[in-house]
Amino acid sequence: MRHSLLFLLAPLAVACGPADPCSDTSGDICTWLGVPETAMFSEEGAFRLEANTYLPQDGIFDSLGRFVFIDFNNHRIRRIDEEGFVTTIAGSGMLGDGVAGSEGLPLPEGPATDFAFNHPTDLAFDPVDDNILFVAAWHNSRIVRVDLPNNLARTECATGARDFGGDGGPAAAAFLDLPSSLAFDADRTMYIMDQANQVVRRISPEGVIDTFAGIVEERTIGTKPDGSPLTDIKGWPGYEGDGGPKELARFHATVGQAADPSSRIALANGKLFIADTENHLIRAIDLETGLVDRVVGKVETRTGDFDGNPTTAETTETRGFPGYSGDG
Repeated sequence: MRHSLLFLLAPLAVACGPADPCSDTSGDICTWLGVPETAMFSEEGAFRLEANTYLPQDGIFDSLGRFVFIDFNNHRIRRIDEEGFVTTIAGSGMLGDGVAGSEGLPLPEGPATDFAFNHPTDLAFDPVDDNILFVAAWHNSRIVRVDLPNNLARTECATGARDFGGDGGPAAAAFLDLPSSLAFDADRTMYIMDQANQVVRRISPEGVIDTFAGIVEERTIGTKPDGSPLTDIKGWPGYEGDGGPKELARFHATVGQAADPSSRIALANGKLFIADTENHLIRAIDLETGLVDRVVGKVETRTGDFDGNPTTAETTETRGFPGYSGDG
């Protein structure tokens, strides 16, 4: 079982050097990776307590106990070896979209350490081969496959255009819009939180993509120059569906040009858990029944100006709202 960043302190017995501020048995919180209050990039091969990072986003352990993490603003995937030294395993550090060929266009496959990411956000190993690492390349709107032993990276899913489409066809030809996270089940089916599209997508082991959860519908978003309606088909933010089928659920991930990565997913015990960020809830989809359930958080109906704009009329909404309560 591979552990997430939430369990970062668990393996402190691995690669604990003399510079560690606390022992692996003290019960104290301590810095395990990075230099406090320093956001930058350090040279390859630095010891983990001397290695600078810039907004680390996600981390997992491989089968050898090595910690692999996303150095978000450095646009890199990095790894801490058994002795505690940090090296880059994917990403050139340059903000971009793949490995450039002689004409400047992205190559279909190229060296992983030359791959230009644009703010990757999540990692998952192939469930049957952890030499293969998959990356949610968030602002690239792609899923990238990294062959670690051979230092090769290629796009596994999506063209890179921020859009919605491709269901029923090959994943490589589909459209995603800010895929924030991904997870695998035991049979190698991949689940993707398609953040700005407000849906969960699914890729079969054969490479076919579909929408797994969330309502997809056509809405009018404006007017064309000829006066006819301008429409768009995708998922839209909201809150619906608890107790019902996943196809009739609605989620609310963060949207907008200044959006942060949101609505992460995780698989456990036959359920897909969703951090429904802007609804302030944790929800779960039973993979066997397809039913959606709210597992953490309170839903209530409130009336107010939820945009904080005094000129906006009051509205009534039913969803989860931000707050703090419930301990004990």
